[in-house]
Amino acid sequence: GLENLCEDWFHHVMKVQEEEQETKPKPKLDAQSLVTYVNAASASKSEGTKAYKAKNYQEAFKCYSNGVTMLAAIEPNQGDKAIVEDLLFALYKNQAAAGLHVGELGVVLKACNKVLEHDSFDVKSLYRRGMVYYRQDQADLAMKDWKQVLRLDPDNDDAKKMLRKLDEDATKAEEMKKRMFKGIESKKAKGEADTTPTKLAAEKLPIRMVVLNLYGTLVQINKKL
Repeated sequence: GLENLCEDWFHHVMKVQEEEQETKPKPKLDAQSLVTYVNAASASKSEGTKAYKAKNYQEAFKCYSNGVTMLAAIEPNQGDKAIVEDLLFALYKNQAAAGLHVGELGVVLKACNKVLEHDSFDVKSLYRRGMVYYRQDQADLAMKDWKQVLRLDPDNDDAKKMLRKLDEDATKAEEMKKRMFKGIESKKAKGEADTTPTKLAAEKLPIRMVVLNLYGTLVQINKKL
């Protein structure tokens, strides 16, 4: 629908803007122009926070991203650098928070990395990057970040909860593995061969063999109908 089309266009524009920022030199602005940029980015941040509090995470993500785009495109003078960077890194953090809610994992990862390059002890960015890794099935990297969170903030309940979740996931995976091997051993004891398509695929046999086996199974089912 129209809403999805708008969302796709927004992401396309963001990607193009990021690519342009990375390839072209950043302009140095005069004092008045810099104030204009900072004020506009601050307004985007305020609008994003308003939307975030209303749980309109998609709108919040857009606002924070607009602010990031504005400030990441300029090179402030040395005297103004601290002001611009403080606002930019605050926007990166908020962009990551909203991005997790709307599934923008690539943007969240980039935002967290930007903050951690500037401040490797930023607890929220470490936690959020761990969440990205967790959702991408990179449990080892997630665990590393969450353990670092607890080194910096031993009472962080969110990190404790997610580390427990990793343990639970590992336990469930091990139990499933044991059940699977138990079933295989049971079939072997009965002299049965496990030739299901799933098993063949697990053994990394050629795909044509898997397809042929599946076809044969379907033929047998069809004959019984």
